[in-house]
Amino acid sequence: PNYGASNSSDFNALPSGAMDDYDYFFYDLTFGAYYWTSTGESSSYAYYRYLSYDNSGIFRSYKDKNDALSVRCVKD
Repeated sequence: PNYGASNSSDFNALPSGAMDDYDYFFYDLTFGAYYWTSTGESSSYAYYRYLSYDNSGIFRSYKDKNDALSVRCVKD
């Protein structure tokens, strides 16, 4: 459990993991959630955010756009 989280944003992320396009390997299915951002790093890579079940922080990095991550739709 993530004891350091406050849920101040009212967003409840469920573990969903991700899939690597290279070998179609699914990972972190029960540990965290990966979400694409709308920001591209290059023509082949885009930024994502990772939320873990046991850490209150939010990790940011980039992955190949062919990998499978979750998306979160936000209404303006």
